[in-house]
Parts: sequence; structure tokens; C-alpha cells
Amino acid sequence: MLRRLLFCCAFAVAGFAAATSLSLDSGSSASASPDVINGGSLAAKAVVTRVVDGDTLDVRLSNGTRDRVRILGIDSPEMRPKERCANQATEAARRLAQGKTIALVTDRTQATRDRYKRLFAYVTLPGGSDLGRRLLTTGHAKVYVFGGRPFLRVNAYRAAEKNARGSGFGLWGNCSTVAVVPVPLPPARPAPPISPTPIAPVVPTIPPTATTTTGTTTTGTTTTGTTGTTTTGTTTTTPTPPPTTTTTPTTPPPTTAPPSYACSNGLDDDRDGKIDYPADPGCTSASDTDEADPPPPPANCHPSYPDFCIPPPPPDKNCDDFTQKNFTVRHDVPDPDPHRLDGNKDGRACEG
Repeated sequence: MLRRLLFCCAFAVAGFAAATSLSLDSGSSASASPDVINGGSLAAKAVVTRVVDGDTLDVRLSNGTRDRVRILGIDSPEMRPKERCANQATEAARRLAQGKTIALVTDRTQATRDRYKRLFAYVTLPGGSDLGRRLLTTGHAKVYVFGGRPFLRVNAYRAAEKNARGSGFGLWGNCSTVAVVPVPLPPARPAPPISPTPIAPVVPTIPPTATTTTGTTTTGTTTTGTTGTTTTGTTTTTPTPPPTTTTTPTTPPPTTAPPSYACSNGLDDDRDGKIDYPADPGCTSASDTDEADPPPPPANCHPSYPDFCIPPPPPDKNCDDFTQKNFTVRHDVPDPDPHRLDGNKDGRACEG
């Protein structure tokens, strides 16, 4: 009986040790276990070391390893090749997450990594807000369902996107118009009680009127009698002039210098021998903040299908040739949708 009890204890300890050695990357081992395990989803703390674009972050995990994170449930404009509103979306993510300690939370309904080996995860900012949902609220991202399988937060994400679309924010407007997301303030401390101060009654006083007597003129008749001499006359008074008021001119506020952009600053920022827009191919406008040239597209993959690699025809492909469903089709590229997978041209293919 004692031997059986010892065997059970040893088996339980071994199972616990194996469970705590889990890592967010199933192909590698980690010296520290995830911080939280809730409902089949893994969570870990990390520091954002670089914001690649609006939906991709480089992070350093709490155990010291580095990883690239693809924010789950959203799609933002790409920086390479640079798409419309890419600069604004990247800058919005940078303001919210750069250098911050975040929590990465996976979704039990989704794959852990994509075909580029990036970690699929929600990003929780300090204070508890959801980075993906905040980018949807400000119009810097769209809802994206990977492989046609809805994720757990899809309803809340779609509601945030609908509000941004209806208000014309970010992607749904001119890129620069965004919503103001209120940040909750800490509760104010109650003010100490104030003791009443006795107020003395005020007795109004009437200032005397200043007068200047310039002289006296005596006119009339002098009567002499037994009672004496009586003289009657008139007094003339000159009023005092009012005080003079002096007005001090106000100083105008200082002016602020306009911002400087990499594609219009007169410098060769990426050292490719070409300066500013339109000479530098990395600039799509004079207000771009990055002169880096876009990388070449993947070999033999048509740019109209960004979710995974689909070669151009021949041969022609149809939806029965793919296991992926409800994937993105771009119509803003040369020769869009050569396989005619998006019949209604709504940007989604093989939806049935």
C-alpha cells in the first residue's frame, strides 16, 4: 500500500512539472511558465520592443526570449508595401504600446501561430484595455477572421468597427480623423471639511466730494444800523477732473513650428541615394515618416490573395482547391483576383 501511494505522488509531481514547462511557442522550451491559464487560453507578460505596423509587434517575453506577435482579430494597413493609412495606423499602435509591459492572451478557438510563425494573441495594455479593440475604435484597423473561424471576441470587435465606420474615423475617412478614447481617471480624494469663517458686517461709506474753491466774490449792499453791518455775497466752486485709466497691451501667444517628415526633410534617410518624395520609391507622399523601400513580393504568389500564397494562373483555381475559406481578396493591385474567387467583389472569397 505504501509503495502504491509513493508511486502516485511521484506521477503527480512529474505531471505538474511538465505542465509548468509550457511555452507560447510549442516548438521551443522556456525557463518560465505562462503567468495565467484561463479557459484553455494562455497568457504571458512581455515588453513591446518594436511596433512593426498597426497589427504586428516585436516583444521580449518575461523569460528573456524574443518573439513576433500578430494581433488576433484585426487587420491594419501594411507598411511594406505601404498601403493607405499605414503611417497613421502604425503611429497609433506605437503611441499605445511602444515600450509598455503587456499581457499576451491566446484564443482557444484559433491557431497559436500563422504560416509566418508569428504568435496569434490578443494584447492587453497596462490598465486592462484591449489594444486590438482600441485600434478598431479609432478606425486604424478592420475586423479580420482568420481562416473563416470566428474568434471569441468577434462580436465586440465588430461593434467597435461599426461605430468607427459610421463616424468616418481613420480608414473609413481621411486617415487622420480619429476618435478620442477616454482614459479612466483615478477617483478623486474628498476635500477636507472647511470651517465657516465669521464675516464682519460691512458698513458702506460715502466718500466726500472733493471741491476746489478758487475765490469769493462779494456783492450787494452794506447796511449800517444799531445792530451792526450785514454783507451778502456769492461763492463759485470748480469741480475736480476724473482720473485717467492706462491700458496695458497683451502679448500674443508663441507660434509652433510645423512638423518635419522623412519624405520632405531634404535628407537621404535610408541612404539609397534618393531623397524625398517623389524621387525615393519608399515615399508615397511628402508627409510619409519613413523612406524605407518596400520589399519585393514573395515569389510566385499573387498579391491579390494576402492571407496565404496562391500562384497566378495557369492553371485556374476554384474554391474546392483550398481548405481555407472566407479569405481576403484585394482589388487594389494589378490584375486583381485572376482566379475569379470573389464573384461579388466584396473583398472575401470562398465564403460558402
